[in-house]
Amino acid sequence: MASLGGLVVGVAHELNTPLGVAVTASSLLGERAGSVRRAFESGELKRSDLAAFLDTAREASAMVDRSLERAAQLVNSFKQVSVDQGSDERRRFELGDYLRTLLRSLEPGWKRRPIRFELEVEPGLDLDTYPGAIAQAVGQLIQNALTHAFAEGEGGTLRLTARAVGDARVELVLEDDGRGIPPEALPHVFEPFYTTRRGRGGTGLGLHIVYNLVTVRLGGQIAVHSEGRGTRVVLDFPRRAR
Repeated sequence: MASLGGLVVGVAHELNTPLGVAVTASSLLGERAGSVRRAFESGELKRSDLAAFLDTAREASAMVDRSLERAAQLVNSFKQVSVDQGSDERRRFELGDYLRTLLRSLEPGWKRRPIRFELEVEPGLDLDTYPGAIAQAVGQLIQNALTHAFAEGEGGTLRLTARAVGDARVELVLEDDGRGIPPEALPHVFEPFYTTRRGRGGTGLGLHIVYNLVTVRLGGQIAVHSEGRGTRVVLDFPRRAR
C-alpha cells in the first residue's frame, strides 16, 4: 500500500506541472480573447491591440502544445510500468540476429554523437521467450545511458554483450565508460520516479520499467554496478520463459 501510495503521488506530481502550465496558458488566451472581442464590439480595437493579442495567442498556443505533448509522454511511460502481458508474443529466435536488427533501428540515437557502440554475442544463443520485452529493456537501457552517462558532445563507448550461463540461462550486459552513478543514488535506481534529472526531462521511470520487464515478463534478475566512472547493467534470465 505504501508503494502504491508513492506511485500515485509520483504520477500526480509529474502530471501536475505540464497540465498546470497548459491550463494557465489556456486561461490567459481566453482572457485576452475576451478583451479583444469587447474592444472590437465597442469600436475601440486598435491595430496595436490586435498585434499584441496575436503574439499572445501564438505564445500561449505553443505553451499548450509543449505541455500536452509532455503530459502525453508521461502517460505513455506510466502505461509501460504495468508491463502489458498481452503486448508481446512469445516465440523462438536467435538472440544475436535479433539484437543486431534491434540496434540498427536504435542507431540514430547515437549516430550523430561521438559515441562508439560495440556488440558481442555468443553465437547460437537460441531463445524461447518474449523478444518484445528484450527489445524494450535494451532500448530503455541504451536511452538511459545516452541521457545520463555522457554529456552532450562528450565521447565514449557503449558495449552490449550476451552469453549463455549454463544450458538454461542467458546473461545480457550493457556497459558504458561514462560518468557513473553516485553511490548515494545506486540503491534507488529501480524505484519509480527516482531521477537525478528532475526538471530536465527525467521521469525516473526508465530503470523501473526495465526492472519490471526483466523480473516479471522474462522471469529473470537485473543488477546495476557503478564504481567511480562507468556503469554496468547485468540482465540474467531463462532462455526458455516459464
